[in-house]
Amino acid sequence: AYTKHIAPYPIMGVKLSTLNQATLQAYITGLYEDDGVSKWNVTLVYRLWNMFCSWCYDNGYVAKDPCRNLTLPGTYDHAQREIEIFTEDERRTIHNYMKDSKYEFDTIIELAFATGMRMGELLALKWSDIDDDFIHVQRSTATVTHINKNGESERYREVWDTKTKNSVRD
Repeated sequence: AYTKHIAPYPIMGVKLSTLNQATLQAYITGLYEDDGVSKWNVTLVYRLWNMFCSWCYDNGYVAKDPCRNLTLPGTYDHAQREIEIFTEDERRTIHNYMKDSKYEFDTIIELAFATGMRMGELLALKWSDIDDDFIHVQRSTATVTHINKNGESERYREVWDTKTKNSVRD
């Protein structure tokens, strides 16, 4: 990302002490409008800058987070996204396969089919989240990759509260 989407652009010459939201927003918008940069790569660069700016702010390198209130250009219409669901025949085929093969994750897959819970929500469940009548969805988990101070990738699982208030449900 650095050599392709940061180094060739004017943002490269900006000192951290003078970096501000207007400069970053112009840079991100310019990337978005550049036909040679995919929208996915713009999103990755946007996320990278957000992580970097948060780190700089948290560690006292800047007095104000220049990425705060930065917006990713373009819109994504959730209404246009068509969600495909398994048919009853497909679900039955999967169920029969798991039963016949003694698949070790069959319980969690059946729970996903029965509840519609996301994988991260299922994997973050604790026994205390389950009672006689309800499953209480309060947290999620995912595998994350961090780069340590030696530049090596470290992967581990993080658990956090759900992203929004609406995600907390029974």
